[in-house]
Amino acid sequence: MRLLLFSLKRIILLVPILLGISVVTFTMTHVLPGDPLYILLSPYAKQEDIQAEKVRLGLDKPLYVQYGIYLENLLHGDLGYAYRTRRPVTEDLKQRFPATLEVTMLALVLATIIGIPLGVQSAVKKDSSSDHFVRILSVGGVSLPIFLVGVILVYFVYFKWHLAPPPMGRIAMNVPPPKTITGLYLVDSLLTHNWTAFRSSAWYIMLPVFTLSFAMLAPIMRITRNSMLEVMNTNYVRTANAFGLPRQTVIYKDTLRNALLPVITSIGLILGWSLGGEVLVEVVFSWPGMGNYAVNSILNTDFAPVQGFVLVTATIYVVINLVVDLLYTAVDPRITI
Repeated sequence: MRLLLFSLKRIILLVPILLGISVVTFTMTHVLPGDPLYILLSPYAKQEDIQAEKVRLGLDKPLYVQYGIYLENLLHGDLGYAYRTRRPVTEDLKQRFPATLEVTMLALVLATIIGIPLGVQSAVKKDSSSDHFVRILSVGGVSLPIFLVGVILVYFVYFKWHLAPPPMGRIAMNVPPPKTITGLYLVDSLLTHNWTAFRSSAWYIMLPVFTLSFAMLAPIMRITRNSMLEVMNTNYVRTANAFGLPRQTVIYKDTLRNALLPVITSIGLILGWSLGGEVLVEVVFSWPGMGNYAVNSILNTDFAPVQGFVLVTATIYVVINLVVDLLYTAVDPRITI
């Protein structure tokens, strides 16, 4: 019951957060220079035609009235209409979300599988050559802009060494996409036994995943290392070592489990950030996800898709934080909600 009440409180808190985000994004997108009517009408359209279109779309009304209409539609699940694609924003985001999710989840799994063992190894062998390597890699991952990493990989791995396909989407142009079940090409290819599509999808997703996982890897390694060093200096770990318990048991069963709390927090924050912060990766690799969709909408001064993208990513971010808080009780029974 306590867990249910905690979850309900966090969900209720989501309402003012999203309301505030909607106010900020709506105001910013409407005060920026540019007119979305140029997407619908020719730049040479007559002034009376432009005015008639403004009246039809409600763009002639005061900004607070437009926001009220937007908020009313939002309560009915309507994120607006994308002038550029001539489709509802909800349908566009639903179509592009699997592409973003596929890259993000694969990159997070790869970064976690590599980052946690490296962080543990760095803490156990402090000030060794492997520790220095991890620290240098962490600094590089934090310092290098993610788009620069993507450009470097494209230049060397694709252009110079020809070890990867061109950065032009999710699958080769001569390979039909798998039958849509989940929207995740790799999963759908496996479910339908379409091995040609699976190989092509895995080939094309390789560089985006490596690029995004490099940005995720640095904080996971650093936080794992720092947390392990802190726990290794506690009394119960020293006592376990003094009693002669096997070193692997002390490290991975006693120390690592108690060091995982900040690691789980960082992974949750990274996942929430990456769903929205993957924009640059999608632009570099022409990946047809939500981030690329939002960037193209910004360039065309298309308001509704940008607002919908921000609201969706903010909702996902808050939900992920809730899941992370709930996972605390599974990792550390001493924590109660």
